[in-house]
Amino acid sequence: MIDRIWWIWQLQDLETRQSAVAGTLTMSDNPPSREGTLDDPIDMGVNGGPLPLGDLLSTMGGAKGGFCYIYE
Repeated sequence: MIDRIWWIWQLQDLETRQSAVAGTLTMSDNPPSREGTLDDPIDMGVNGGPLPLGDLLSTMGGAKGGFCYIYE
């Protein structure tokens, strides 16, 4: 469900929101940490290993994560 909400939000300004990242690396910035970037690795575990966050933001972008789906 959260993935579909993210997709709807992205569609409202796809050019900008397709690569939008905001916030720090820790929840509620506790402990204080730097801002996240598109280059930060996300460990997908057995589902794909570590991938840069930027490769995971599009469901149709041919991401290395292997995404290829769209909501209707």
